[in-house]
Order: sequence, then C-alpha cells, then structure tokens
Amino acid sequence: MGRMDHGQKGNNHKKKISLEPHQAGGLSKEEVELSKELDETYQIEEKPGFRPTGVKRKSE
Repeated sequence: MGRMDHGQKGNNHKKKISLEPHQAGGLSKEEVELSKELDETYQIEEKPGFRPTGVKRKSE
C-alpha cells in the first residue's frame, strides 16, 4: 500500500489546448493571389489518401 493506491485527486478531464492554431475565416486577398501564382508555376505531387509529398515545377 503506497501513495498511489488511493486514486488521483483533482480534475483529470481538463480541456487541453490543441496543437494546431485555429484559423478563423478564409484566406486573405494576398494569400489568394499568391496561391494562384504558385498554381500556375508549380504542381503538387500527392498520392490518393495522403498529404502532398512533393512539388514539381511545371514545364512551360
């Protein structure tokens, strides 16, 4: 019989802070313009069901 035999005290169900920041709203005008420019220049490599894995420059 040690100290831990009596159970834990306090609130063990506290709200935890998420690791990812919360994004409220959408993209700003600058972000939209930048993404359009990058879409014209680069192609994102991704496999179905996975995150994007690489970037290729589009041939002009």
